[in-house]
Amino acid sequence: MLIVREVVRCRFVHLTVGLLLRGVPQAAAPFATPVQTTPERWGTVPRVYIECTEDHAISFQSQQSMHTLLPCSRVMTMSTSHSPFLSTPQALVDHLLSL
Repeated sequence: MLIVREVVRCRFVHLTVGLLLRGVPQAAAPFATPVQTTPERWGTVPRVYIECTEDHAISFQSQQSMHTLLPCSRVMTMSTSHSPFLSTPQALVDHLLSL
């Protein structure tokens, strides 16, 4: 049963990644529009960081540096790749629901 689940999960991940990489147009404005912040409002929204220990896009050390430089109210660690919403969606949901 575990093997069947893994095969289904892998096929779902490959299908989803394929759909994401198909060349769907993306809005460019969010990448080109400067962000303006004020000292009074900076940090008013609580931040949570989910570290992904098996991430090959952003090293674990870089992730730790990011949430150290910009402190978060909570840091969670998942033994998953860069995209836990694809590789371990239920575990990600469980982490988010624990907030």
